[in-house]
Amino acid sequence: MKVIKPKAYAPSMLASTTAVETYAAWSSATTYALNAIVDYGTSLYQSLQASNLNKQPDTNPTWWLRIGPDNTHAMFDAQVSTATTATNVLTVAVNVGAINSVAAVGLVGTTLHLMLKQTPDSFTSRASSATYVDAAGVLQLASSNVARYTYDPVTKAPLGLLVEAAATNLLLNSVLAGTSLATQSVTVTAAQHTLSFYGSGSVVLSGAATGTLAGAGAYPARASLTFTPTAGSLTVTVSGTVQFAQLELGAAATSFIPTAGSAVTRAADVGSAGTIVYQKTLSLDGTIISDWYQYFFEESVQLGEIVVTDVTPYPNAQLHISLQKAGAVEIGNLLFGSFYDLGETEFGASAGITDYSVKETDEFGDVTFVPRTFAKRMTARMELAAGQMNKVQRVLADVRATPCVWIGADDAQLYAPLIVYGWYRDFSIDVAYPTTSYVSLEVEGLT
Repeated sequence: MKVIKPKAYAPSMLASTTAVETYAAWSSATTYALNAIVDYGTSLYQSLQASNLNKQPDTNPTWWLRIGPDNTHAMFDAQVSTATTATNVLTVAVNVGAINSVAAVGLVGTTLHLMLKQTPDSFTSRASSATYVDAAGVLQLASSNVARYTYDPVTKAPLGLLVEAAATNLLLNSVLAGTSLATQSVTVTAAQHTLSFYGSGSVVLSGAATGTLAGAGAYPARASLTFTPTAGSLTVTVSGTVQFAQLELGAAATSFIPTAGSAVTRAADVGSAGTIVYQKTLSLDGTIISDWYQYFFEESVQLGEIVVTDVTPYPNAQLHISLQKAGAVEIGNLLFGSFYDLGETEFGASAGITDYSVKETDEFGDVTFVPRTFAKRMTARMELAAGQMNKVQRVLADVRATPCVWIGADDAQLYAPLIVYGWYRDFSIDVAYPTTSYVSLEVEGLT
């Protein structure tokens, strides 16, 4: 049995998020009608009166009623049912400091990418537009002075802030085809260059350098060739269709720079990208297949929680989480902190749910069920060495009345019911033998 004691979350820790708010931010210059909803700070407020003008929501309880967290911060409160939602991809970066464990509960998605950077990303400016790959794997253009958070175009895994030196695409036209744009000539120096493109065609070099680069296929497959020409004129001849073509100085291809008739320079990013020190991709497929029938016909079962307890701690770390699925994705609660081992969970542990749904019967005997939320619960006994008894007692006393993640077994796919986000109702320590003690624990989940 392990318990993750979470760090307290503060809004200042949130570095970036792709969550979108439904309601507009409160404005002191706007007159709000009765029942109007606004976003203020980290919460949503509902107007209690008409003609509501210049009444700050958090300090005027007769004018405004707090109805819950806003979408951005719903994943950081103590409730699973108040989830942060997005479409297709939800990516969040949080400055967490030193942690060794992460847990996400109330998940709706198919894949969760987790990444830890040694230091936070920082971005100041960039004097030109620049391209990046968005969370859907699509090439996008960011305006000048807009940070680029990029993703792997194949796996869709987040790569964090993109910080690059200045570069110039020497090709006059970055979209090439076997028509009027089939041949281009550019002036090059006697230095290392890299040619790259997407497409199914091929590019032949002649003049200052010779060679052929065959296309690797459609985007996102990128073909590249590094070579050192002699100073002079380099002729580029294309057959087939080539897109996003780029010729630049250097030993590797950088982010694509569009051109249309002349060379274009991408300005340098002023900032720094933290070094990745830990990353993991986790499938949320919890389907258990035991025979051929289930292999072909069993409906997919999704894991609702993920727990990671092998994170490398760094004092100023930044945590990146990216949840993906075609359609709606949700994170009910994201926790990060330190885990404590309370002992070996014995077989015989029990897990279940407390269902808050109700059954209503009318005067004619007709029954109607009203579905409501539910909370998980778990009862377990752990075996531990007698020398650990004092430590375990102190840990449990320290997390009293504190929502934590309780991990009855490390294998989330097989023993997901034994992973509960909640608080313990009671615990007792049985000093059974001189060298062995037992801890009985009852955990009640939160909705």
